[in-house]
Amino acid sequence: HFSYNAVATTGETIAVGAFYDDDDGGESGSVYIYEMPAEGWTDTCETAKLTASDGQAGDQFGYSVILDGTTLAVGAIQNPPNPGHVYVFTYEEAVWVEEAKLSASVPVSDGELGTSVSVYNDTVVAGALQDDVAGVRSGSAYVFVKPLTGWENLTETAKLTPSDGAAMDFFGSGVSMYGDTILAGAPRQDDSGADSGCAYVFQKPSGGWTDMTETAKILPSDGQAGAHFNAVGLAGTTGVIGAHTDDNFNGIDAGAAYVFNVAPALDCDGDGICNGLEIATCDGDPACGDCNLNGVPDGCESDCDGDGLINDCDPDIDDDGVSNEDDVCDYTPPSDHVEPDGSLLGDFDGDCDVDLRDFAEFQIRFTGPACSE
Repeated sequence: HFSYNAVATTGETIAVGAFYDDDDGGESGSVYIYEMPAEGWTDTCETAKLTASDGQAGDQFGYSVILDGTTLAVGAIQNPPNPGHVYVFTYEEAVWVEEAKLSASVPVSDGELGTSVSVYNDTVVAGALQDDVAGVRSGSAYVFVKPLTGWENLTETAKLTPSDGAAMDFFGSGVSMYGDTILAGAPRQDDSGADSGCAYVFQKPSGGWTDMTETAKILPSDGQAGAHFNAVGLAGTTGVIGAHTDDNFNGIDAGAAYVFNVAPALDCDGDGICNGLEIATCDGDPACGDCNLNGVPDGCESDCDGDGLINDCDPDIDDDGVSNEDDVCDYTPPSDHVEPDGSLLGDFDGDCDVDLRDFAEFQIRFTGPACSE
């Protein structure tokens, strides 16, 4: 089952799960690591093979994998009646090192913790789709936050469940995290028909992750029985949710993917009112308007010159009387980003932006041209 259910990539590294590999016994599992060769991608063999330090038959280590920079999380759902675990590896001095084993504080027999995993910076979220918290196989998701002293064996910081969870929903079969937001799917939830599926949005409270139910629930506009709306991905405020057995013009069970802006479901100012509702009930207040139509109230967006117009909607960001399109610099950088003469720190070519062209100008000024005839 090499690559059957688990492939992840970041930068020039690929991780592939093989959860039926038998290095530590039948179905103990492993993960293969591939690094891009200097000449670019070509047919190649793995640069590392990872197994759990306490691996044993039936663990199915590698059932899910996710990479985030130099951090790798691996799900090991384990054969019944075991509860499942997640392992965290970090890349140190050209070697992948197992740092931690993550577990549920109250292990759930056959819970399959690690069915899905996601990592963002110092936080891991893992689905346990067969947790019986709201009925048989209703499902849950666990959040693990890295301690200040570094990763170590630990139990969850928080447990996430849907407010309307029910038996056989399989919530947590897909999870994705970006910033302070988690998106989790429940493929057999029945709002749009039997096994139509749905997804839930969770936003981290101001005090940090804690046991909680969803901030919002997402359903497709054309939901249908048996579509299994569930597989999730999240980047910024854009969520992608797959429905692998959706019926459409391509045929029965052809499948589909839906793209959502999750910003209206969040609460950017922590006032207990989601962005979408705050905008909808704004009644002319500029602080809760949405002039750039991105689903975020204007009061939560940047306003460089403090004139009440967010940058995206301000024709003169630095309030110097010259419109942005005619301005050499369309904003005034913060005081700690400027040179003594008022120019932008690192802006060697004077275009009010710091980019690769500035590096080339730096070379010419201080080391001579990069090449000469």
